[in-house]
Amino acid sequence: MNGALGAYRRLKESGVGWLGKVPEHWALLPGRACFREKRNPNSSLQVQTVLSLSYGRIVVRPPERLHGLVPSSFETYQIIDPMDIVVRPTDLQNDMHSLRVGISRERERGIITSAYICLAPSQRLTPEYCHRLLHSYDLAKVFYGLGSGLRQNLDWTDFKRLPCLVPPLVEQAAITRFLNHADRIISRYIAAKEKLIALLDEYKQALVHQAVTGQIDVRTGRPYPAYRDSGVEGFGAIPQNWAVMPLKRVLSRLVDCEHKTAPAVPNSPYHVVRTSGVRNGKLNWAGTYCTDVDSFERWTRRTVPRPNDVIFTREAPAGEACLVPSGRRVCLGQRTVLMRTDQDRYDPSFLVHMIYEGPPKPSVNIASQGATVGHFNVDDIGSLPVFVPPLDEQVAVVAFLSRLISRIGNARSLLEQATLRLREYRTRLIADVVTGKLDVREAAAALPDLESDADGVEFKAELDGTAPIA
Repeated sequence: MNGALGAYRRLKESGVGWLGKVPEHWALLPGRACFREKRNPNSSLQVQTVLSLSYGRIVVRPPERLHGLVPSSFETYQIIDPMDIVVRPTDLQNDMHSLRVGISRERERGIITSAYICLAPSQRLTPEYCHRLLHSYDLAKVFYGLGSGLRQNLDWTDFKRLPCLVPPLVEQAAITRFLNHADRIISRYIAAKEKLIALLDEYKQALVHQAVTGQIDVRTGRPYPAYRDSGVEGFGAIPQNWAVMPLKRVLSRLVDCEHKTAPAVPNSPYHVVRTSGVRNGKLNWAGTYCTDVDSFERWTRRTVPRPNDVIFTREAPAGEACLVPSGRRVCLGQRTVLMRTDQDRYDPSFLVHMIYEGPPKPSVNIASQGATVGHFNVDDIGSLPVFVPPLDEQVAVVAFLSRLISRIGNARSLLEQATLRLREYRTRLIADVVTGKLDVREAAAALPDLESDADGVEFKAELDGTAPIA
Protein backbone atom coordinates (compact mmCIF):
# COMPACT_ATOMS: atom_id res chain seq x y z
CA MET A 1 0.00 0.00 0.00
CA ASN A 2 2.69 2.49 0.94
CA GLY A 3 4.67 1.63 -2.20
CA ALA A 4 2.56 4.23 -4.04
CA LEU A 5 3.02 6.86 -1.33
CA GLY A 6 5.70 9.50 -1.40
CA ALA A 7 7.67 11.33 1.23
CA TYR A 8 7.21 14.98 2.15
CA ARG A 9 9.55 17.17 0.13
CA ARG A 10 10.45 19.67 2.83
CA LEU A 11 11.51 18.28 6.19
CA LYS A 12 13.03 19.65 9.36
CA GLU A 13 14.77 18.15 12.35
CA SER A 14 12.30 17.55 15.14
CA GLY A 15 14.92 17.61 17.87
CA VAL A 16 13.37 14.42 19.25
CA GLY A 17 15.48 11.35 18.60
CA TRP A 18 12.67 8.86 18.14
CA LEU A 19 10.75 11.21 15.82
CA GLY A 20 13.65 12.15 13.55
CA LYS A 21 12.83 14.48 10.66
CA VAL A 22 9.25 15.70 10.27
CA PRO A 23 7.38 17.75 7.66
CA GLU A 24 8.48 21.39 7.72
CA HIS A 25 4.97 22.78 7.97
CA TRP A 26 3.98 20.57 10.94
CA ALA A 27 4.13 21.99 14.45
CA LEU A 28 5.75 20.13 17.31
CA LEU A 29 4.04 21.00 20.57
CA PRO A 30 4.02 19.63 24.12
CA GLY A 31 1.01 17.58 25.12
CA ARG A 32 -0.37 20.34 27.35
CA ALA A 33 -0.98 22.43 24.19
CA CYS A 34 -2.74 19.55 22.43
CA PHE A 35 -5.04 18.07 25.04
CA ARG A 36 -6.05 18.46 28.65
CA GLU A 37 -6.63 15.97 31.38
CA LYS A 38 -10.27 15.52 32.33
CA ARG A 39 -11.31 14.57 35.81
CA ASN A 40 -15.08 14.62 35.81
CA PRO A 41 -16.21 12.51 38.77
CA ASN A 42 -19.54 10.75 38.70
CA SER A 43 -20.29 12.05 42.18
CA SER A 44 -24.01 12.54 41.64
CA LEU A 45 -24.38 9.12 39.99
CA GLN A 46 -25.84 10.84 36.93
CA VAL A 47 -24.27 8.26 34.56
CA GLN A 48 -24.38 4.46 34.99
CA THR A 49 -23.24 3.14 31.59
CA VAL A 50 -19.99 1.41 32.52
CA LEU A 51 -17.18 1.42 29.95
CA SER A 52 -13.94 -0.53 29.75
CA LEU A 53 -10.81 -0.36 27.60
CA SER A 54 -10.22 -3.69 25.89
CA TYR A 55 -7.49 -4.20 23.28
CA GLY A 56 -7.52 -0.56 22.26
CA ARG A 57 -11.32 -0.29 22.11
CA ILE A 58 -13.64 1.40 24.56
CA VAL A 59 -16.69 -0.81 24.94
CA VAL A 60 -19.79 -0.89 27.12
CA ARG A 61 -19.54 -3.53 29.82
CA PRO A 62 -22.73 -5.65 29.83
CA PRO A 63 -24.52 -5.97 33.16
CA GLU A 64 -23.56 -9.62 33.58
CA ARG A 65 -19.87 -8.63 33.54
CA LEU A 66 -20.02 -6.03 36.28
CA HIS A 67 -19.03 -8.72 38.80
CA GLY A 68 -21.41 -7.70 41.56
CA LEU A 69 -20.72 -3.96 41.41
CA VAL A 70 -23.61 -1.96 42.81
CA PRO A 71 -24.65 1.39 41.32
CA SER A 72 -23.63 3.25 44.48
CA SER A 73 -20.01 2.30 43.79
CA PHE A 74 -20.08 4.20 40.49
CA GLU A 75 -19.57 7.51 42.27
CA THR A 76 -15.84 6.71 42.32
CA TYR A 77 -15.82 6.44 38.51
CA GLN A 78 -15.12 9.29 36.07
CA ILE A 79 -17.38 10.45 33.25
CA ILE A 80 -16.26 9.90 29.66
CA ASP A 81 -17.79 11.99 26.87
CA PRO A 82 -17.98 10.98 23.20
CA MET A 83 -14.60 11.37 21.43
CA ASP A 84 -12.62 11.51 24.68
CA ILE A 85 -9.29 9.67 24.67
CA VAL A 86 -8.76 7.10 27.42
CA VAL A 87 -5.33 5.76 28.40
CA ARG A 88 -4.47 2.84 30.67
CA PRO A 89 -1.54 4.25 32.66
CA THR A 90 -0.33 1.13 34.48
CA ASP A 91 2.21 -1.67 33.87
CA LEU A 92 4.10 -0.01 31.05
CA GLN A 93 6.54 -2.88 30.66
CA ASN A 94 3.78 -5.45 30.30
CA ASP A 95 3.12 -6.23 26.64
CA MET A 96 -0.20 -7.79 27.64
CA HIS A 97 -1.36 -4.21 28.14
CA SER A 98 -0.33 -3.03 24.69
CA LEU A 99 -3.14 -1.16 22.96
CA ARG A 100 -3.59 0.99 26.02
CA VAL A 101 -5.12 3.96 24.14
CA GLY A 102 -8.76 4.13 23.07
CA ILE A 103 -11.27 6.68 21.84
CA SER A 104 -14.87 6.75 23.02
CA ARG A 105 -17.15 6.28 20.04
CA GLU A 106 -20.26 5.89 22.15
CA ARG A 107 -23.02 8.38 21.35
CA GLU A 108 -23.75 9.02 25.00
CA ARG A 109 -21.68 9.57 28.08
CA GLY A 110 -20.29 6.64 30.01
CA ILE A 111 -18.20 6.05 33.10
CA ILE A 112 -14.88 4.29 33.59
CA THR A 113 -12.78 3.62 36.65
CA SER A 114 -10.72 6.56 37.84
CA ALA A 115 -7.55 4.47 37.40
CA TYR A 116 -7.59 5.52 33.73
CA ILE A 117 -6.39 8.85 32.34
CA CYS A 118 -8.97 10.74 30.31
CA LEU A 119 -7.73 13.28 27.73
CA ALA A 120 -9.81 15.84 25.83
CA PRO A 121 -8.10 17.06 22.61
CA SER A 122 -7.73 20.79 22.12
CA GLN A 123 -8.85 22.64 19.00
CA ARG A 124 -5.41 22.01 17.49
CA LEU A 125 -6.10 18.27 17.15
CA THR A 126 -9.09 16.38 15.85
CA PRO A 127 -10.04 13.60 18.28
CA GLU A 128 -9.48 10.95 15.60
CA TYR A 129 -5.97 12.18 14.78
CA CYS A 130 -5.13 12.58 18.48
CA HIS A 131 -6.15 8.95 19.02
CA ARG A 132 -4.07 7.82 16.04
CA LEU A 133 -1.03 9.74 17.26
CA LEU A 134 -1.14 8.40 20.81
CA HIS A 135 -1.98 4.94 19.53
CA SER A 136 1.13 4.99 17.34
CA TYR A 137 3.23 6.10 20.33
CA ASP A 138 1.81 3.16 22.26
CA LEU A 139 2.65 0.66 19.51
CA ALA A 140 6.15 2.13 19.18
CA LYS A 141 6.60 1.70 22.97
CA VAL A 142 7.25 5.40 23.45
CA PHE A 143 5.31 5.19 26.72
CA TYR A 144 7.76 2.59 28.04
CA GLY A 145 10.34 5.31 28.64
CA LEU A 146 7.90 7.51 30.54
CA GLY A 147 6.27 7.11 33.91
CA SER A 148 7.57 7.28 37.42
CA GLY A 149 7.74 5.15 40.53
CA LEU A 150 8.47 1.49 40.99
CA ARG A 151 5.34 0.43 39.07
CA GLN A 152 6.25 2.56 36.05
CA ASN A 153 2.85 4.22 35.75
CA LEU A 154 1.92 7.19 33.60
CA ASP A 155 0.34 10.34 34.95
CA TRP A 156 -0.66 13.72 33.56
CA THR A 157 2.83 15.18 33.99
CA ASP A 158 4.14 12.67 31.43
CA PHE A 159 1.56 13.78 28.88
CA LYS A 160 2.13 17.48 29.55
CA ARG A 161 5.69 17.14 28.25
CA LEU A 162 5.00 14.57 25.54
CA PRO A 163 6.16 15.85 22.09
CA CYS A 164 3.14 15.85 19.77
CA LEU A 165 3.14 16.38 16.03
CA VAL A 166 0.43 18.75 14.86
CA PRO A 167 -0.30 18.88 11.10
CA PRO A 168 -2.86 21.37 9.74
CA LEU A 169 -6.41 20.28 10.57
CA VAL A 170 -7.25 19.49 6.96
CA GLU A 171 -4.21 17.23 6.81
CA GLN A 172 -5.19 15.53 10.07
CA ALA A 173 -8.51 14.72 8.42
CA ALA A 174 -6.69 13.26 5.40
CA ILE A 175 -4.46 11.14 7.64
CA THR A 176 -7.46 9.82 9.55
CA ARG A 177 -9.32 9.07 6.34
CA PHE A 178 -6.38 7.21 4.83
CA LEU A 179 -5.65 5.16 7.95
CA ASN A 180 -9.32 4.23 8.39
CA HIS A 181 -9.29 2.94 4.83
CA ALA A 182 -6.01 1.07 5.33
CA ASP A 183 -7.32 -0.42 8.56
CA ARG A 184 -10.37 -1.71 6.78
CA ILE A 185 -8.34 -3.47 4.08
CA ILE A 186 -5.70 -4.92 6.40
CA SER A 187 -8.31 -6.02 8.93
CA ARG A 188 -10.11 -7.94 6.21
CA TYR A 189 -6.92 -9.74 5.20
CA ILE A 190 -6.23 -10.58 8.84
CA ALA A 191 -9.81 -11.74 9.42
CA ALA A 192 -9.64 -13.98 6.33
CA LYS A 193 -6.46 -15.64 7.55
CA GLU A 194 -7.83 -16.03 11.07
CA LYS A 195 -10.93 -17.68 9.60
CA LEU A 196 -8.70 -20.12 7.72
CA ILE A 197 -6.87 -20.89 10.97
CA ALA A 198 -10.19 -21.57 12.69
CA LEU A 199 -11.29 -23.83 9.82
CA LEU A 200 -8.04 -25.77 10.05
CA ASP A 201 -8.60 -26.25 13.78
CA GLU A 202 -12.16 -27.45 13.15
CA TYR A 203 -10.97 -29.80 10.42
CA LYS A 204 -8.31 -31.30 12.70
CA GLN A 205 -10.78 -31.73 15.56
CA ALA A 206 -13.32 -33.40 13.27
CA LEU A 207 -10.79 -35.89 11.90
CA VAL A 208 -9.45 -36.74 15.36
CA HIS A 209 -13.01 -37.33 16.52
CA GLN A 210 -13.80 -39.55 13.54
CA ALA A 211 -10.59 -41.55 13.99
CA VAL A 212 -10.85 -42.23 17.75
CA THR A 213 -14.58 -43.02 17.66
CA GLY A 214 -14.32 -45.43 14.70
CA GLN A 215 -16.34 -43.40 12.22
CA ILE A 216 -13.58 -44.01 9.68
CA ASP A 217 -10.94 -46.70 9.35
CA VAL A 218 -7.77 -44.64 8.90
CA ARG A 219 -6.10 -47.58 7.14
CA THR A 220 -8.62 -47.51 4.28
CA GLY A 221 -10.19 -44.06 4.56
CA ARG A 222 -13.63 -45.70 4.62
CA PRO A 223 -16.08 -46.73 7.36
CA TYR A 224 -15.57 -50.08 9.09
CA PRO A 225 -17.50 -53.00 7.60
CA ALA A 226 -19.63 -53.69 10.69
CA TYR A 227 -20.76 -51.63 13.69
CA ARG A 228 -22.56 -52.18 16.99
CA ASP A 229 -24.08 -49.88 19.58
CA SER A 230 -21.43 -48.48 21.94
CA GLY A 231 -23.81 -48.03 24.86
CA VAL A 232 -22.17 -44.65 25.53
CA GLU A 233 -24.62 -41.78 25.45
CA GLY A 234 -23.95 -39.39 22.59
CA PHE A 235 -21.54 -41.67 20.71
CA GLY A 236 -23.78 -44.14 18.92
CA ALA A 237 -22.19 -47.05 17.08
CA ILE A 238 -18.56 -48.20 17.17
CA PRO A 239 -16.77 -50.82 15.04
CA GLN A 240 -17.82 -54.40 15.81
CA ASN A 241 -14.36 -55.39 17.06
CA TRP A 242 -13.94 -52.41 19.45
CA ALA A 243 -14.58 -52.69 23.19
CA VAL A 244 -15.80 -50.12 25.74
CA MET A 245 -14.11 -50.14 29.14
CA PRO A 246 -13.56 -47.93 32.17
CA LEU A 247 -10.26 -46.09 31.81
CA LYS A 248 -8.72 -47.87 34.82
CA ARG A 249 -8.88 -51.21 32.98
CA VAL A 250 -6.40 -50.07 30.32
CA LEU A 251 -3.98 -48.59 32.88
CA SER A 252 -1.22 -50.22 34.86
CA ARG A 253 -0.92 -47.20 37.18
CA LEU A 254 -3.20 -44.31 38.12
CA VAL A 255 -1.36 -42.05 40.58
CA ASP A 256 -2.65 -38.90 42.23
CA CYS A 257 -0.43 -35.91 42.94
CA GLU A 258 0.81 -34.74 46.31
CA HIS A 259 -1.77 -32.31 47.65
CA LYS A 260 0.77 -29.61 48.43
CA THR A 261 3.16 -27.42 46.49
CA ALA A 262 6.75 -28.52 45.96
CA PRO A 263 9.31 -25.80 46.75
CA ALA A 264 10.73 -23.90 43.79
CA VAL A 265 14.46 -23.54 43.16
CA PRO A 266 16.35 -22.04 40.21
CA ASN A 267 18.25 -24.02 37.60
CA SER A 268 17.44 -27.56 38.63
CA PRO A 269 17.03 -30.63 36.38
CA TYR A 270 13.87 -31.60 38.29
CA HIS A 271 10.65 -30.08 36.93
CA VAL A 272 7.24 -29.83 38.57
CA VAL A 273 4.39 -29.94 36.03
CA ARG A 274 1.60 -27.52 36.90
CA THR A 275 -1.83 -27.60 35.33
CA SER A 276 -0.91 -24.47 33.32
CA GLY A 277 1.77 -26.53 31.57
CA VAL A 278 -0.69 -29.05 30.11
CA ARG A 279 -2.63 -27.67 27.16
CA ASN A 280 -4.08 -29.09 23.97
CA GLY A 281 -2.25 -32.39 24.21
CA LYS A 282 1.19 -30.89 24.79
CA LEU A 283 3.48 -30.14 27.69
CA ASN A 284 4.46 -26.47 27.75
CA TRP A 285 7.68 -26.07 29.72
CA ALA A 286 6.71 -22.49 30.59
CA GLY A 287 4.03 -24.07 32.79
CA THR A 288 6.60 -25.95 34.88
CA TYR A 289 9.09 -24.89 37.51
CA CYS A 290 12.20 -26.44 39.07
CA THR A 291 12.46 -28.09 42.45
CA ASP A 292 15.31 -29.63 44.48
CA VAL A 293 16.34 -33.29 44.45
CA ASP A 294 14.96 -34.04 47.94
CA SER A 295 11.55 -32.67 47.03
CA PHE A 296 11.61 -34.51 43.71
CA GLU A 297 12.22 -37.79 45.53
CA ARG A 298 9.37 -37.10 47.97
CA TRP A 299 6.99 -36.11 45.18
CA THR A 300 7.81 -39.27 43.17
CA ARG A 301 7.84 -41.82 46.01
CA ARG A 302 4.69 -43.48 44.66
CA THR A 303 5.97 -43.53 41.09
CA VAL A 304 8.55 -41.74 38.95
CA PRO A 305 6.97 -40.45 35.73
CA ARG A 306 8.38 -42.16 32.65
CA PRO A 307 8.43 -41.03 29.02
CA ASN A 308 4.99 -41.66 27.44
CA ASP A 309 3.16 -41.65 30.73
CA VAL A 310 0.05 -39.43 30.49
CA ILE A 311 -0.38 -36.39 32.76
CA PHE A 312 -4.04 -35.43 33.23
CA THR A 313 -5.34 -32.29 34.95
CA ARG A 314 -8.04 -32.78 37.58
CA GLU A 315 -9.00 -29.10 37.71
CA ALA A 316 -7.94 -25.53 36.78
CA PRO A 317 -8.78 -26.54 34.07
CA ALA A 318 -10.08 -30.09 34.21
CA GLY A 319 -9.48 -32.54 31.38
CA GLU A 320 -6.20 -31.46 29.76
CA ALA A 321 -3.71 -34.23 28.95
CA CYS A 322 -0.21 -34.70 27.54
CA LEU A 323 2.58 -37.24 27.33
CA VAL A 324 5.67 -37.08 29.53
CA PRO A 325 8.55 -36.34 27.12
CA SER A 326 11.89 -38.08 27.22
CA GLY A 327 15.08 -36.36 28.32
CA ARG A 328 13.79 -34.53 31.43
CA ARG A 329 12.83 -35.56 34.92
CA VAL A 330 9.38 -34.43 35.97
CA CYS A 331 7.04 -34.85 38.92
CA LEU A 332 3.37 -34.03 39.38
CA GLY A 333 2.24 -30.61 40.53
CA GLN A 334 -1.01 -30.07 42.37
CA ARG A 335 -4.31 -31.02 40.70
CA THR A 336 -2.68 -33.46 38.26
CA VAL A 337 -2.65 -37.25 38.01
CA LEU A 338 -0.40 -39.68 36.20
CA MET A 339 -1.75 -42.44 33.98
CA ARG A 340 0.48 -45.27 32.83
CA THR A 341 -1.17 -47.43 30.20
CA ASP A 342 -0.84 -51.16 29.90
CA GLN A 343 1.06 -50.84 26.63
CA ASP A 344 0.17 -54.38 25.59
CA ARG A 345 -3.41 -53.17 25.49
CA TYR A 346 -3.48 -49.40 25.05
CA ASP A 347 -1.28 -46.87 23.25
CA PRO A 348 -0.59 -43.78 25.41
CA SER A 349 -0.80 -41.36 22.47
CA PHE A 350 -4.14 -42.90 21.50
CA LEU A 351 -5.30 -42.28 25.08
CA VAL A 352 -4.48 -38.56 24.81
CA HIS A 353 -6.55 -38.30 21.62
CA MET A 354 -9.33 -40.32 23.28
CA ILE A 355 -9.46 -37.93 26.25
CA TYR A 356 -9.99 -34.93 23.97
CA GLU A 357 -12.40 -36.40 21.41
CA GLY A 358 -13.73 -39.68 22.81
CA PRO A 359 -16.22 -40.61 25.56
CA PRO A 360 -14.29 -38.73 28.32
CA LYS A 361 -14.99 -35.42 26.57
CA PRO A 362 -18.61 -34.90 27.78
CA SER A 363 -17.53 -35.49 31.38
CA VAL A 364 -14.71 -32.98 30.92
CA ASN A 365 -17.15 -30.43 29.51
CA ILE A 366 -19.53 -30.89 32.43
CA ALA A 367 -16.69 -30.50 34.95
CA SER A 368 -15.37 -27.41 33.17
CA GLN A 369 -18.73 -25.64 32.88
CA GLY A 370 -20.08 -26.15 36.39
CA ALA A 371 -21.11 -23.34 38.69
CA THR A 372 -18.00 -23.98 40.80
CA VAL A 373 -14.45 -24.86 39.74
CA GLY A 374 -14.74 -28.16 37.88
CA HIS A 375 -12.63 -31.06 39.07
CA PHE A 376 -12.22 -34.83 38.98
CA ASN A 377 -11.18 -37.12 41.77
CA VAL A 378 -9.15 -40.23 41.04
CA ASP A 379 -12.21 -42.52 41.17
CA ASP A 380 -13.98 -40.27 38.63
CA ILE A 381 -11.01 -40.52 36.30
CA GLY A 382 -10.72 -44.29 36.58
CA SER A 383 -14.41 -44.65 35.75
CA LEU A 384 -14.32 -42.60 32.55
CA PRO A 385 -15.35 -44.79 29.59
CA VAL A 386 -12.93 -45.24 26.71
CA PHE A 387 -13.12 -47.08 23.40
CA VAL A 388 -10.60 -49.91 23.03
CA PRO A 389 -9.73 -50.89 19.46
CA PRO A 390 -7.19 -53.66 18.82
CA LEU A 391 -3.70 -52.35 19.54
CA ASP A 392 -2.58 -52.40 15.90
CA GLU A 393 -5.54 -50.17 15.00
CA GLN A 394 -4.63 -47.76 17.81
CA VAL A 395 -1.10 -47.53 16.44
CA ALA A 396 -2.45 -46.89 12.94
CA VAL A 397 -4.71 -44.09 14.25
CA VAL A 398 -1.81 -42.47 16.12
CA ALA A 399 0.42 -42.58 13.02
CA PHE A 400 -2.36 -41.17 10.83
CA LEU A 401 -3.14 -38.35 13.25
CA SER A 402 0.54 -37.55 13.72
CA ARG A 403 0.94 -36.97 9.98
CA LEU A 404 -2.31 -35.03 9.77
CA ILE A 405 -1.56 -32.78 12.74
CA SER A 406 1.93 -32.09 11.43
CA ARG A 407 0.62 -30.96 8.03
CA ILE A 408 -2.14 -28.87 9.58
CA GLY A 409 0.36 -27.39 12.04
CA ASN A 410 2.66 -26.33 9.20
CA ALA A 411 -0.21 -24.69 7.32
CA ARG A 412 -1.41 -23.02 10.51
CA SER A 413 2.08 -21.70 11.23
CA LEU A 414 2.31 -20.12 7.76
CA LEU A 415 -1.05 -18.40 8.27
CA GLU A 416 -0.03 -17.15 11.72
CA GLN A 417 3.22 -15.76 10.32
CA ALA A 418 1.32 -14.00 7.55
CA THR A 419 -1.10 -12.55 10.10
CA LEU A 420 1.80 -11.36 12.24
CA ARG A 421 3.44 -9.68 9.25
CA LEU A 422 0.16 -7.92 8.40
CA ARG A 423 -0.12 -6.62 11.98
CA GLU A 424 3.50 -5.46 11.91
CA TYR A 425 2.92 -3.77 8.57
CA ARG A 426 -0.14 -1.96 9.94
CA THR A 427 1.81 -0.81 12.98
CA ARG A 428 4.63 0.49 10.79
CA LEU A 429 2.18 2.19 8.39
CA ILE A 430 0.36 4.01 11.20
CA ALA A 431 3.67 5.19 12.68
CA ASP A 432 5.03 6.38 9.33
CA VAL A 433 1.85 8.27 8.46
CA VAL A 434 1.22 10.05 11.77
CA THR A 435 4.90 11.01 12.16
CA GLY A 436 5.15 12.45 8.66
CA LYS A 437 7.36 9.82 7.03
CA LEU A 438 4.71 9.25 4.35
CA ASP A 439 2.55 11.84 2.62
CA VAL A 440 -0.99 10.47 2.23
CA ARG A 441 -2.81 13.65 1.16
CA GLU A 442 -3.24 12.67 -2.49
CA ALA A 443 -4.03 9.06 -1.65
CA ALA A 444 -6.69 10.14 0.85
CA ALA A 445 -8.25 12.54 -1.66
CA ALA A 446 -8.56 9.72 -4.19
CA LEU A 447 -10.46 7.42 -1.83
CA PRO A 448 -14.20 6.94 -2.50
CA ASP A 449 -16.68 8.84 -0.35
CA LEU A 450 -18.14 6.78 2.45
CA GLU A 451 -21.64 7.18 1.02
CA SER A 452 -20.59 5.95 -2.42
CA ASP A 453 -18.42 3.07 -1.18
CA ALA A 454 -19.92 -0.27 -2.20
CA ASP A 455 -19.22 -1.51 1.31
CA GLY A 456 -20.35 1.69 2.94
CA VAL A 457 -22.42 0.14 5.69
CA GLU A 458 -19.61 -2.19 6.74
CA PHE A 459 -17.04 0.61 6.42
CA LYS A 460 -19.12 2.89 8.61
CA ALA A 461 -19.43 0.14 11.22
CA GLU A 462 -15.67 -0.20 11.24
CA LEU A 463 -15.19 3.53 11.63
CA ASP A 464 -17.66 3.48 14.50
CA GLY A 465 -15.40 1.04 16.30
CA THR A 466 -16.72 -2.37 15.28
CA ALA A 467 -13.36 -3.21 13.74
CA PRO A 468 -10.62 -2.82 16.37
CA ILE A 469 -7.34 -1.09 15.63
CA ALA A 470 -4.95 -3.82 16.78
